[in-house]
Formats: sequence, structure tokens, C-alpha cells
Amino acid sequence: MAKIKPARKKGTMPKSVYKKGGSTSTKSVKAPAGFHWMKNGSSFKLMKNPKGGFAKHPGASLSAKFKIQKVHKK
Repeated sequence: MAKIKPARKKGTMPKSVYKKGGSTSTKSVKAPAGFHWMKNGSSFKLMKNPKGGFAKHPGASLSAKFKIQKVHKK
């Protein structure tokens, strides 16, 4: 078994963790409690859940996948 090196900065994961099957090109983000994501074209918006709770409908999701930008663009 390969030894995983500790992260250099607080809150970051060592690169070896991502190499073991985790994709660094997208990240799935759960909606905050009481909200859900609504797909709006190529972007997302947060929408408050109705009193009865979340119900699946077109464009709605409890998690959304976002692309990860690796470098700042000038």
C-alpha cells in the first residue's frame, strides 16, 4: 500500500489522493439545507424548497457538478 503524504496547507488534500480515482475536473456540490439547485442554461441558481420539501422537477437537483478552474485567467 502506498503511503499518503500529509497536506502542506490546512484544508488541502495531497495530490496522491486525487490520483486514486478521484476526478479533479469537476466537483459535486450539495445545495444548502432547505434549498435545491436549478439548472439555468449552462449555469445554476439556488431555489428555496417548498413547505412540503424537495420534489424532483425539470432542472432541479440536490447536488450540482461544477467544472474546476485550475489557473487564474488574466
